[in-house]
Amino acid sequence: GRTSPGLVLETGARHAAADGVAFSPDGAELFAWGEDKVIRRWPVVRDGFGPGRPAGLRWPIFRDRGGSVFALAL
Repeated sequence: GRTSPGLVLETGARHAAADGVAFSPDGAELFAWGEDKVIRRWPVVRDGFGPGRPAGLRWPIFRDRGGSVFALAL
């Protein structure tokens, strides 16, 4: 749905402050969300985080840099 070209860097890490973090009800995943308009999900295993890059759900930033994801319900 973009109407103009844009560059989005995907480093697998947060680009701004996290407004919240939460574990899934079963404790198998950790979610973080915030000012970069991305919800990231990491698999949790016994000794830390699972292998691979975190999955992300990104909202378009369009031309403004304002906005955040303020809450997440699981």
